[in-house]
Amino acid sequence: MSSPSDSGDLERQRYLEEVFARMNADPQEEARIREKARALLALTRQRSLAGPEFLARWDDLVEIPVDALRARLLADTPEARELRHAHLFAGALSARDMNSLRQSVASDDPESEIHD
Repeated sequence: MSSPSDSGDLERQRYLEEVFARMNADPQEEARIREKARALLALTRQRSLAGPEFLARWDDLVEIPVDALRARLLADTPEARELRHAHLFAGALSARDMNSLRQSVASDDPESEIHD
């Protein structure tokens, strides 16, 4: 995992790690998460909340294999940090999971478990 520049990026990284783990573990969960991302992308497009470059990039990203998506979003690059900052996987984890994740980041304990 890359060295985040701030705790917000660390939280986004851990969030995405959990999302990608779930996508890899269960094809139905992968389909659910991708559908949520597509719906958010469509809403972003409909409401003109992002420019064409952002939309085109995410049109491609939301369809690539999970391992490739993980590599792109969790890399230690300016592009990856930008993608993490405005990712389309909001709502993929439950409120309980998000609370566990935030506690893990706050305590800086990367081994803390997120409950399903």
